[in-house]
Amino acid sequence: VDSDDSMTAILNAPLAQWRVFLHPTQRKLSMGPRSGPMRVLGGAGTGKTVLAMHRAKWLAEQPAAANRKVLFTTFTRNLAFDIESNLKSFCPLSVLERIEVKNLDAWVHGFLRHHRYEHKILYNRKKEGADAWACAMAIKPDELGLDEGFYERELEDVVLAQGIDNLDDYRAARRAGRKVILSRSKRDAIWPVFEEYRSQLSSRQLKEVDDAYREVATMLHAA
Repeated sequence: VDSDDSMTAILNAPLAQWRVFLHPTQRKLSMGPRSGPMRVLGGAGTGKTVLAMHRAKWLAEQPAAANRKVLFTTFTRNLAFDIESNLKSFCPLSVLERIEVKNLDAWVHGFLRHHRYEHKILYNRKKEGADAWACAMAIKPDELGLDEGFYERELEDVVLAQGIDNLDDYRAARRAGRKVILSRSKRDAIWPVFEEYRSQLSSRQLKEVDDAYREVATMLHAA
């Protein structure tokens, strides 16, 4: 701000303008080619989403996007809706047509349906996957003295988080933060529970979210 007139103009600017405002120090991040992924860190309200919107606009304006689309994705459906609305406020229609804004779950679901993927993604294990989980719990080794809560957390924090799908990988899996220490023999006894759970899911044509995401990633890399 270099004058009272500039300050007055700023104070009188509509809120919609500030929702898509890009600070000059951020603009250099939104423009120009990149040789690979770029990670932008910042606290809440620092403009990361706004920066990403301007980056999407710049990419969609490039000749390489003429017959392709820029995918703008987020984990939240409501945020995807807000992003799309904000993009409409500063992108011409020709650019908007080259940007697809969709929350990640919806995009993955659409991608799998397009490729005739037979399994349904499991978003609620206690509801849709209750029977499969009950079958897995029925074979857990009682002699280890580990309750159902242990297996739920082990599945989430170790098996799914690291994409483990075989015993050898489970034997070598990192378990930082897990309070129960497992020897090799205990891991060998536990692993069939997770195998049974996945087998039960497969028979019902269900797939855990993390596993489905990894299959999509594999399909994209192979394309």
